[in-house]
Amino acid sequence: MHSTKLPLWKWLLMMYYIVNSSKGVSSVVLAKWVGISQKSAWKVGHAIREMMDPGDEIVPALSGIVELDEKYVGGKPRYEKGVKHKRGKGTAKQ
Repeated sequence: MHSTKLPLWKWLLMMYYIVNSSKGVSSVVLAKWVGISQKSAWKVGHAIREMMDPGDEIVPALSGIVELDEKYVGGKPRYEKGVKHKRGKGTAKQ
């Protein structure tokens, strides 16, 4: 995931799609869903699958229990004329 220009949320979205697809997902479909080029989707998809492969390592890169605390993720809302947006945890953003 290092030295990439793709934002982290696109990596996470692709991980979600790859893990939750029962029969696998092609790079063309991933590219459409995430909004990137097919070549980028292919490279990221292979990188994700490589991280999930247990291989000869004792502990693969993506395994075990993950614990997350509460975290507010997101940026400023888009500007809309005459609209006052809530700030912080009071927003309706996910």
